[in-house]
Amino acid sequence: MNLISFKDLFCAKRREKLLILKYDTKSCNICLSQDILLLSKLHKKEQESVILLVSASNVNEFKIIREKYKDKLSVYGMKEESSVIIGIDKELLPYYFLAEQDKPLRMVFIPDKNLSNLSRSYLNYVFANYIR
Repeated sequence: MNLISFKDLFCAKRREKLLILKYDTKSCNICLSQDILLLSKLHKKEQESVILLVSASNVNEFKIIREKYKDKLSVYGMKEESSVIIGIDKELLPYYFLAEQDKPLRMVFIPDKNLSNLSRSYLNYVFANYIR
């Protein structure tokens, strides 16, 4: 599995700020597809600053997600010991957050497949104000 520590994400992408879409393979697959589509439509030129960070219980689940989305986003698996642990992770909800080397968790947003306009507004705001 293509595992990476949180601090190494910044080195791998050579960026100071990253927009991360955190996803667990036990989460809603339709939600993930919808978010990937939204990202690919809105911000093609900023794709280098967006990461799909996957939590998978086995290598095969991770490989399926990586193969499906590798042409749209950089896909990484997070090492367990360096995972971003917040209450949302326990709920198995996909979520976005802005990460900087000195501030690893900012601007957390939980997308809702029924409110795509809200997701679009969040992404527009993040790209206009944080990722340039």
